[in-house]
Amino acid sequence: MKPASLILRQLRSSPTQTWHEDSLAHQLALSPEMVRQEIHALQQGGFPIVEEPFYGYRLLHSPDLLIAENIESYLPENIAIPWRCLVYRETTSTNDRVNQLIEQSEKEGLALFAESQTQGRGRLQRVWESQAGVGLWFSLLLRPYWSIAWTNRLTVIAAAAVVKGLEKLSNEKFQIKWPNDIFLRDKKLGGILTETKVNGNQIYSAVIGIGLNINHTLENFSENIKPLATSLSQATGQHWIRAEIAGAILTQFSRLYTGNFEESQTLWQERCLTLKRDVIVQTATGKIEGRAETIAEDGCLMIRDNNGYLQWVNSGEIINT
Repeated sequence: MKPASLILRQLRSSPTQTWHEDSLAHQLALSPEMVRQEIHALQQGGFPIVEEPFYGYRLLHSPDLLIAENIESYLPENIAIPWRCLVYRETTSTNDRVNQLIEQSEKEGLALFAESQTQGRGRLQRVWESQAGVGLWFSLLLRPYWSIAWTNRLTVIAAAAVVKGLEKLSNEKFQIKWPNDIFLRDKKLGGILTETKVNGNQIYSAVIGIGLNINHTLENFSENIKPLATSLSQATGQHWIRAEIAGAILTQFSRLYTGNFEESQTLWQERCLTLKRDVIVQTATGKIEGRAETIAEDGCLMIRDNNGYLQWVNSGEIINT
C-alpha cells in the first residue's frame, strides 16, 4: 500500500487524535521525512490535514476525492486481494483500458477507476452515461483460471459485492435484476459488465466493469433515463464519499471472490427481482418463456419453461419488463 494511503488510514482511524510525525513514522514503518513529504502532498491535493503546534497532524474530514491513495486508504490490512488502484481523470472506457493492459501482462488485482468515460458502455454495446465527479466507474482485472462454465459466477460475485459494500455504509436495501443490474427503490442504480478471454476451456483473464450512480442529481441524467434511474444521493438525501464506497466494494469483492460461492449465490437469490416471476428471455438462439426459479451453481439463471422443462440460461435479455 502506498505511504499516503497508510497515513490517511491512520489519521482517519482516530479523527479526534493528533499524530506527531515521529509517532506516525513509527506506527507505519516510515521515516519522519517521508511522513512530512506525503502529508504535504496530501494537503496540496486537497485533503484538510491541519498541523497543531507541539501536537501533530489531524484530518478534519474525509473529502470526496477520487484518487488512488484515498481509495486504498479505505481497504483493510491483510485483504485477500491487495488491490492496486489507478485513477484516470478521463478515459474511453475503463473496461477497454484494462483490456489494453492485459496485453501488457498486467497481473490480477488491478482496480482501474475513471472520473469520466467518453465511451462508457453497458451490455449489448449500450451507451453508459458517466459524468465526471458524481459516480463510480471502474473495472477489475482478474485471472481466475476457472473453467469457462463458471464465467457467470463472476457477475454474481460482483453483484453480491456491490450490494454488500453499499449496505455496509447505508441503511438501504438493494436489489439485483438479472443478469447484471443493481436496483434501489425500484430504479436502476448501476450495472455490471463482465468480459473474459479464454485459453482452451479455462478463463485466462476477466474484466469486470462496474458503474454506479452515487452523487447524481436529477439534472445529471439525460431525459430518456430520468424516469428509470436513481442515485444513492437521490435516494438517501446525502452526499457520499465515493472512495469510501469503492473501498467497501473492493473489500467485499475480495472476500467473496476468494471464499465460498454459496454466499454470493444465496445473497443473489434473496435480492433478485427476477426470480419467482414469469419472464420472456431473448437469447442468441431464440426466446424462452417461463418462470425464473433460481440461480445455478455455475451462475446461470434457471427457468422452468411453459412445457415444464428446466432451462439453464447463461446470457440473454428479459424483454417483458
